[in-house]
Amino acid sequence: MKTYAKMILVLLVFVFIIALAVACAEPTTAPEVPEAELLSDESPPIDYATTHDTPPPDREALEEISLPIVDEHITLTVYSTISAMQTEFVHSFSDTPLVEEIARRTGIYMDFIHPPVGTEDQHFNLMIAAGDLPDLVFMFFNDLPGVPASYRGGVEAAIQEGVLIDVEPLVHRYAPNFRRLFFDGGENERLVRNDSGVLTGFGSFVAGTGTAYVGPMIRNDFLNLVGLPMPETIDDWTTVLTAFRDELDLPVPFGWTFGSDGGMMFHSSAFIGAYGLTLRGFSRQDGVAIFSPIHPDFSEFLTLMNRWYSEGLMNNDFATQDYAEHIVPLMRTGDMGAAPTHLWWLGHLYDEIREVNPDADWVATPMPALVQGQQIRLRNSWEGMWGGRHITTANQHPVETVMFLDWMYTDEAILLTNWGIEGVTFNMVESLPEYTDYALENIARFGTLYSNEHITQAIDMRRADGAYTLQVQHDAWETWGRATIDNIMPVGMTLTADESSRLASIMTDIETFTDEMTLRFIIGAESLDNFESFVENVRAMGIDEAIAIMQAALDRYNAR
Repeated sequence: MKTYAKMILVLLVFVFIIALAVACAEPTTAPEVPEAELLSDESPPIDYATTHDTPPPDREALEEISLPIVDEHITLTVYSTISAMQTEFVHSFSDTPLVEEIARRTGIYMDFIHPPVGTEDQHFNLMIAAGDLPDLVFMFFNDLPGVPASYRGGVEAAIQEGVLIDVEPLVHRYAPNFRRLFFDGGENERLVRNDSGVLTGFGSFVAGTGTAYVGPMIRNDFLNLVGLPMPETIDDWTTVLTAFRDELDLPVPFGWTFGSDGGMMFHSSAFIGAYGLTLRGFSRQDGVAIFSPIHPDFSEFLTLMNRWYSEGLMNNDFATQDYAEHIVPLMRTGDMGAAPTHLWWLGHLYDEIREVNPDADWVATPMPALVQGQQIRLRNSWEGMWGGRHITTANQHPVETVMFLDWMYTDEAILLTNWGIEGVTFNMVESLPEYTDYALENIARFGTLYSNEHITQAIDMRRADGAYTLQVQHDAWETWGRATIDNIMPVGMTLTADESSRLASIMTDIETFTDEMTLRFIIGAESLDNFESFVENVRAMGIDEAIAIMQAALDRYNAR
């Protein structure tokens, strides 16, 4: 299950900073901030018991957060992951201009603790076992769709076991912005409560159904050369790719990768979405949880991919190739006709592609369907609440911390954490933020130093307009956005402690086995006549129990 979680988190980081290729930069200097002052012994104890109620009448709830939050600086230790890419710019998020500016405005400085890249879960578990808690933990306690939290039982278990505080009473008193955003009694509140009604923490909020950044793209100029219209159905695609092979002699009519992260095919749900399924893991149809690789229609997808593979309509080494190392160069050279693609790659390569061939015209295609007019219910989407921020029982400033996290949802904080520092990374033009050349010349640097996905708590979707400047990118949002996300497992769905543990133990071997068999079916090493036997083997490994767990979690989510 951890592999699947990493797939999702890798994509979230990729979407937020909009880059993979980076160059080294000198880290800035962390601000001089006094050590945190402990609450006095006379401070009244805070009742962390879950109340799910309004504050008692002796204290009114705050209506706004005033700055600075504290008159004398305090330091909060923050446990958070950092990616290998981000370490090329800075050793710690503590040493970034964004954190320094936040401290200047609020009086609260974040001293980050980063586990070694690649050993995040192990390091986290050792920290918990040692009882060496920071003041805040970013992520690790939240479930992802179909993936249990790193901490067994998630937020609720951590509260019961004395690791995290229950923030409910404090939120009612000291978090006016959070209350306005999420206490709506509807979909937004589902994102921040588990099945028991416990608040699961602050996090990065994306309103609505999100924007699709990954989807199928094709060389429109190649379509013109072979005299074919934009493909809409899978049969259309087979016709187009065959023409690319036969009439244009393209080495790779269609390029994709399977890989450890599932590649862009996994993230986009291209082609497999026509069957209402995902390339890996669980999906839902009409309120029913489904493990996609054993669904009867999955064999239809495998048959399609096997045909394309055997007929030379796609890259032969898709199973072992890396997207950045093998697919991206084909976009540059013009040796590929179509691929599932992230829009950042298109923007990053656009000028290089046009230098090779000024007529090259990569455009988004509709999500492939089985029949014309079919409503596709799976696509890439970055929506909901991601990456919870959690206050531990070691925190000596819980009130100030809640106010600090709540301030992150204000207009001021949204502008700062999404756009950076005015005059450096953006300027206001006709009352709207606009990126400076400094920000745009290296978006990865900007995304690490000035607008960090580990810190931002409310995503300003205007930033996409500033970072994705090509009309073809904007057209892709509209084209892919015609598909819905109805068949994706809900972001806010949670598992109990027992479910989390049991699901992880079942799925580890199943995921490995289904990945291996998916590849064997596609390349023809295993006959598709054996699909039913494959399904029986997966059932013998316990998938029905895993599906039942996911169904129970989905039912609880729908009943909230």
